[in-house]
Amino acid sequence: MPIRNITVDWGFDNRITGGNPGKFKNKKTRCSTNRAASSCANNVNVTCSNDVECTNNGLGACSGAVVSFGNSPDACEKGFHEFFGSYNFQPDDTTHCNYKVGTNNPAGITAAQLTSNGLSFGDRYCAFKPRVIIIDNWGWCNGTCDAAAGGCWGDEDPLSRDHNKCSDSSKPEYARVGTPFAGWVIVAEQK
Repeated sequence: MPIRNITVDWGFDNRITGGNPGKFKNKKTRCSTNRAASSCANNVNVTCSNDVECTNNGLGACSGAVVSFGNSPDACEKGFHEFFGSYNFQPDDTTHCNYKVGTNNPAGITAAQLTSNGLSFGDRYCAFKPRVIIIDNWGWCNGTCDAAAGGCWGDEDPLSRDHNKCSDSSKPEYARVGTPFAGWVIVAEQK
Protein backbone atom coordinates (compact mmCIF):
# COMPACT_ATOMS: atom_id res chain seq x y z
CA MET A 1 0.00 0.00 0.00
CA PRO A 2 1.25 3.53 -0.64
CA ILE A 3 0.93 4.78 2.98
CA ARG A 4 3.84 3.38 4.99
CA ASN A 5 3.85 5.44 8.18
CA ILE A 6 1.32 7.53 10.10
CA THR A 7 2.47 9.59 13.08
CA VAL A 8 0.56 11.95 15.37
CA ASP A 9 2.78 14.58 16.98
CA TRP A 10 0.66 15.76 19.91
CA GLY A 11 2.49 19.10 20.03
CA PHE A 12 4.44 18.83 23.28
CA ASP A 13 7.44 17.02 24.79
CA ASN A 14 8.13 15.21 21.50
CA ARG A 15 5.23 12.88 22.31
CA ILE A 16 4.12 10.96 19.29
CA THR A 17 1.74 8.11 18.54
CA GLY A 18 2.39 5.77 15.66
CA GLY A 19 5.59 6.24 13.74
CA ASN A 20 5.91 2.52 13.11
CA PRO A 21 6.40 1.48 9.49
CA GLY A 22 3.57 -0.64 8.12
CA LYS A 23 1.17 -1.02 5.25
CA PHE A 24 -1.91 1.12 5.73
CA LYS A 25 -5.07 1.10 3.65
CA ASN A 26 -6.85 4.28 2.61
CA LYS A 27 -9.69 5.20 4.98
CA LYS A 28 -12.67 6.78 3.21
CA THR A 29 -16.38 7.28 3.66
CA ARG A 30 -16.96 4.92 0.71
CA CYS A 31 -14.84 2.25 -0.95
CA SER A 32 -15.51 -0.09 -3.85
CA THR A 33 -16.88 -3.44 -2.74
CA ASN A 34 -17.83 -5.92 -5.40
CA ARG A 35 -18.43 -3.09 -7.87
CA ALA A 36 -16.77 0.20 -8.73
CA ALA A 37 -17.48 3.26 -6.57
CA SER A 38 -18.68 6.61 -7.89
CA SER A 39 -16.10 9.36 -7.61
CA CYS A 40 -15.75 13.09 -8.19
CA ALA A 41 -15.02 14.00 -11.81
CA ASN A 42 -11.93 16.08 -10.97
CA ASN A 43 -10.44 13.57 -8.51
CA VAL A 44 -11.10 9.82 -8.79
CA ASN A 45 -9.67 9.31 -5.28
CA VAL A 46 -12.64 11.13 -3.69
CA THR A 47 -15.67 8.84 -3.56
CA CYS A 48 -19.19 10.27 -3.59
CA SER A 49 -22.90 9.43 -3.65
CA ASN A 50 -24.21 12.73 -5.10
CA ASP A 51 -23.04 15.88 -6.91
CA VAL A 52 -23.18 18.09 -3.79
CA GLU A 53 -20.38 16.09 -2.11
CA CYS A 54 -18.09 17.00 -5.04
CA THR A 55 -19.27 20.47 -6.09
CA ASN A 56 -19.03 21.84 -2.52
CA ASN A 57 -15.32 21.00 -2.64
CA GLY A 58 -14.70 22.24 -6.19
CA LEU A 59 -14.26 18.72 -7.54
CA GLY A 60 -16.87 18.74 -10.31
CA ALA A 61 -19.83 16.40 -10.44
CA CYS A 62 -20.18 12.92 -8.96
CA SER A 63 -19.42 10.69 -11.95
CA GLY A 64 -20.49 7.15 -12.59
CA ALA A 65 -18.75 4.16 -11.14
CA VAL A 66 -15.00 4.29 -11.72
CA VAL A 67 -12.56 1.54 -10.91
CA SER A 68 -9.59 3.09 -9.11
CA PHE A 69 -6.92 1.21 -7.16
CA GLY A 70 -7.24 3.70 -4.28
CA ASN A 71 -10.90 2.76 -3.85
CA SER A 72 -10.51 -1.01 -4.30
CA PRO A 73 -11.03 -3.44 -1.39
CA ASP A 74 -7.29 -4.22 -1.45
CA ALA A 75 -6.44 -0.56 -0.83
CA CYS A 76 -9.44 0.94 0.97
CA GLU A 77 -11.40 0.48 4.19
CA LYS A 78 -14.48 2.43 5.21
CA GLY A 79 -13.81 4.57 8.27
CA PHE A 80 -11.09 6.73 9.74
CA HIS A 81 -7.59 6.30 11.11
CA GLU A 82 -7.94 6.89 14.85
CA PHE A 83 -5.28 7.81 17.39
CA PHE A 84 -5.79 8.69 21.03
CA GLY A 85 -3.80 10.96 23.33
CA SER A 86 -4.45 13.08 26.41
CA TYR A 87 -3.56 16.58 27.51
CA ASN A 88 -3.22 18.03 31.01
CA PHE A 89 -2.72 21.50 32.43
CA GLN A 90 0.88 21.58 33.63
CA PRO A 91 1.70 24.89 35.36
CA ASP A 92 5.45 24.34 34.94
CA ASP A 93 5.08 24.00 31.13
CA THR A 94 5.86 27.61 30.21
CA THR A 95 5.88 26.81 26.49
CA HIS A 96 2.25 25.66 26.26
CA CYS A 97 0.61 26.69 29.55
CA ASN A 98 1.68 30.30 29.89
CA TYR A 99 -1.59 31.83 28.69
CA LYS A 100 -4.33 33.87 30.36
CA VAL A 101 -7.65 34.71 28.72
CA GLY A 102 -7.64 38.38 27.73
CA THR A 103 -3.91 38.87 28.35
CA ASN A 104 -1.99 36.78 25.88
CA ASN A 105 -3.27 34.25 23.39
CA PRO A 106 -1.53 32.14 20.75
CA ALA A 107 -1.96 33.20 17.12
CA GLY A 108 -5.47 32.59 15.88
CA ILE A 109 -7.23 32.47 19.26
CA THR A 110 -9.32 35.36 20.54
CA ALA A 111 -10.58 36.03 24.05
CA ALA A 112 -14.13 35.98 22.63
CA GLN A 113 -13.63 32.41 21.37
CA LEU A 114 -12.31 31.29 24.73
CA THR A 115 -15.06 32.94 26.78
CA SER A 116 -17.75 31.55 24.45
CA ASN A 117 -16.39 28.10 25.32
CA GLY A 118 -16.68 28.53 29.08
CA LEU A 119 -13.46 30.26 30.08
CA SER A 120 -13.45 33.60 31.91
CA PHE A 121 -11.10 36.57 31.64
CA GLY A 122 -7.94 35.85 33.60
CA ASP A 123 -8.31 32.05 33.44
CA ARG A 124 -5.04 30.25 32.78
CA TYR A 125 -4.85 27.66 30.03
CA CYS A 126 -2.59 25.57 27.84
CA ALA A 127 -2.68 25.62 24.03
CA PHE A 128 -1.42 22.77 21.88
CA LYS A 129 -1.26 22.35 18.11
CA PRO A 130 -0.95 18.67 17.14
CA ARG A 131 -0.01 17.57 13.64
CA VAL A 132 -0.25 14.42 11.53
CA ILE A 133 2.69 13.16 9.49
CA ILE A 134 2.05 10.64 6.72
CA ILE A 135 4.92 9.04 4.81
CA ASP A 136 4.24 7.16 1.58
CA ASN A 137 5.97 4.22 -0.04
CA TRP A 138 8.33 6.51 -1.97
CA GLY A 139 9.56 8.57 1.01
CA TRP A 140 7.28 11.59 0.45
CA CYS A 141 5.43 13.07 3.39
CA ASN A 142 2.90 15.83 3.83
CA GLY A 143 4.14 19.28 4.77
CA THR A 144 5.71 22.41 3.30
CA CYS A 145 9.43 21.60 3.17
CA ASP A 146 9.54 22.30 -0.54
CA ALA A 147 6.63 24.35 -1.86
CA ALA A 148 7.69 23.77 -5.47
CA ALA A 149 7.55 19.99 -4.99
CA GLY A 150 4.29 20.12 -3.01
CA GLY A 151 5.55 18.30 0.06
CA CYS A 152 8.62 16.86 1.75
CA TRP A 153 10.87 14.04 0.66
CA GLY A 154 12.90 11.94 3.06
CA ASP A 155 15.55 10.09 1.08
CA GLU A 156 16.55 6.69 2.48
CA ASP A 157 20.15 7.19 1.33
CA PRO A 158 22.14 8.00 4.50
CA LEU A 159 24.54 10.18 2.47
CA SER A 160 21.73 12.36 1.10
CA ARG A 161 21.03 15.82 2.53
CA ASP A 162 17.36 14.78 2.61
CA HIS A 163 17.98 11.56 4.58
CA ASN A 164 15.04 10.91 6.97
CA LYS A 165 13.75 14.48 6.59
CA CYS A 166 10.19 13.28 7.23
CA SER A 167 10.99 11.50 10.50
CA ASP A 168 14.15 12.99 12.05
CA SER A 169 13.23 15.75 14.51
CA SER A 170 16.84 17.02 14.52
CA LYS A 171 16.54 18.13 10.86
CA PRO A 172 15.74 21.85 10.42
CA GLU A 173 12.97 21.03 7.91
CA TYR A 174 11.19 18.76 10.41
CA ALA A 175 9.23 21.73 11.81
CA ARG A 176 7.55 22.04 8.38
CA VAL A 177 6.76 18.32 8.07
CA GLY A 178 3.14 17.19 8.55
CA THR A 179 -0.24 18.87 8.57
CA PRO A 180 -1.01 20.84 11.74
CA PHE A 181 -4.47 20.84 13.29
CA ALA A 182 -6.35 23.88 11.96
CA GLY A 183 -7.36 24.97 15.46
CA TRP A 184 -5.90 24.61 18.93
CA VAL A 185 -6.37 22.07 21.72
CA ILE A 186 -7.17 24.17 24.80
CA VAL A 187 -6.80 22.80 28.34
CA ALA A 188 -7.93 25.11 31.14
CA GLU A 189 -6.49 25.17 34.63
CA GLN A 190 -8.81 23.38 37.00
CA LYS A 191 -10.36 25.74 39.53
